[in-house]
Amino acid sequence: MSWGPYLFLGLAVGILLVCPAARSQSGPCLPVICYHDIVPHPVNQYQVSERDFWQQIRYLKEKGYQTIPLARWRAYLAGEGPLPPRPVILTFDDGHLSGYRTVLPRLRSLGFVGSFFVPTHLLSHPRPGYLTGAQIREMAQAGMEIMPHGHRHLDLTRKEEGEEEAAYRTRIEQELRSSRRLLQALLGSPSPFLAYPFGAYDLAVEEAAKEAGFSMILTACPGVNTTRTHPLRLRRQLIYREDGLSGFVRKLEALPLELDFPFPEGGTLTSPLSLEIDLPPQPDYPAPPLVLLARRPVSFSYDHCRRRVSLWLPSPPRPRLCLLEVRLVKEGGGWCQASTLFTLLPSRPAGK
Repeated sequence: MSWGPYLFLGLAVGILLVCPAARSQSGPCLPVICYHDIVPHPVNQYQVSERDFWQQIRYLKEKGYQTIPLARWRAYLAGEGPLPPRPVILTFDDGHLSGYRTVLPRLRSLGFVGSFFVPTHLLSHPRPGYLTGAQIREMAQAGMEIMPHGHRHLDLTRKEEGEEEAAYRTRIEQELRSSRRLLQALLGSPSPFLAYPFGAYDLAVEEAAKEAGFSMILTACPGVNTTRTHPLRLRRQLIYREDGLSGFVRKLEALPLELDFPFPEGGTLTSPLSLEIDLPPQPDYPAPPLVLLARRPVSFSYDHCRRRVSLWLPSPPRPRLCLLEVRLVKEGGGWCQASTLFTLLPSRPAGK
């Protein structure tokens, strides 16, 4: 993954808006937690220490959370059974060996299940520190969900040098079909679930995933899911080295924010770009109403009376995948959040 704790790093400009508000939410909410590697001593932000991981999943157990597989959420949406009182899904990306050596025994000791997303290239090209086919099969037999994370773990939004549109679309669809077919050959049944490599997608990638047979897809956009969440755009809370228990709890207990963004998620927009986002009505607060954090300079203003945020994004030198996240901070801590993803194109030269 190429995400930071607040910003969409590596792939894109990232923006985080934070403004004070109170918010309540009714109806079922489904947090989906995303881990990568669990190690004794983390050396990068995508690794979580074994100690922190154990504290975090024990917290789930102590507070009455029940892990469910993605298949259970899919069945619930189809009206095929209820959810437990406090459902949560634990996902693990990239096929790290720690999933077998560390995560599996910890989950089993608590009666938990996990959902593991594996690049299927590992099945024919084993790598030190990553899962083998035999280990993947054993984890599935132990009750864990095993699902594709692409085949070669490529950023599917990026064209190769000189690649035509038709060839690009054929290539990414074959990449996704291969991942589904190879995992089916190993485990015996096709998976309807996918997690995008690097969390990177646009409408073309989403269409290719549908054509490849995936009907529920996990992104890396932060947030919590409800019955209104698009099944091809499930949110996940990524857990980082620095989160510890307190950061984990804040992400776990975040609430969804119903927010209408002025463009389709996964869409393509041309820069320079002006955006206006209307925040839902909330009580006034004496604190400063808005804080904006961005990786690159972004002009913004906030109309307190109309609760309208205005943003201006300059032209990037090349197409950028951008994450926009809005958090409304609740009284007493915690937050509601909404996020969306779009591709920002460089401005067109005059006369074209």
